[in-house]
Amino acid sequence: MANMKGADLIADVLIQEGIPYVFGICGHGNVGLLDALHDRRDEIKL
Repeated sequence: MANMKGADLIADVLIQEGIPYVFGICGHGNVGLLDALHDRRDEIKL
C-alpha cells in the first residue's frame, strides 16, 4: 500500500462523495490540500 498524505485522502473522499466544487481562502495552512485538489482538477473544481 502506497503512502498517502492526509490532503490526498481528503481530496479523494470529496471526489468520491460527488462534491463538484471546493471554496476557501488560500493560505499557508492549507497549501497541501490546495496542491492535492489542483492535482485532481479534472475531477473537482477549486
